[in-house]
Amino acid sequence: LFAADEKRFTMADLFQGLTQSMWSELSSLRQRASITSLRRNLQREHLRQLVRLVVRPEAPRPAGAQPPPAPRAPEDARTLAYASLGDIRGSIRQLLNAGQVRDATTRAHLQETSARITSTLQAHVERVID
Repeated sequence: LFAADEKRFTMADLFQGLTQSMWSELSSLRQRASITSLRRNLQREHLRQLVRLVVRPEAPRPAGAQPPPAPRAPEDARTLAYASLGDIRGSIRQLLNAGQVRDATTRAHLQETSARITSTLQAHVERVID
C-alpha cells in the first residue's frame, strides 16, 4: 500500500533499475580497463532472463510435468524486457563503435551479447508476425 503522495514502485522501475545495475559498466567503461569475470557472468544471467521473457513468455516446466500450465509472464514484463534488450544493445554498440573497449575478453563479451540480443529481437518480431 502506498500513501497518496508516495511515488509508486512500478514494473518499469524494476526493469530500469536492474538493467542499470547489471550493465553499469556500459556507462563507465571508458574509465575501466575491462568488465570482470564475475560481472560478465552476472550480465549473462540477466541477459538469459530477459531473452526468456521475450522469446518464451511461459515459465518452463520440468520434463514430463503435467498440467496445470506454467503461468505466463505479464505482457508488460515482456514489453519491458524487449525495451531493456534494445537499450543494452544500443549502449554496447556505442562503446564498440567508438573503439572504447580495449580489453579483448570484454570486447568479445560485448560483441557476443549484442549478437544474442539481435537474434532475440529478430525471433520476437518473427513470432509476432506469424
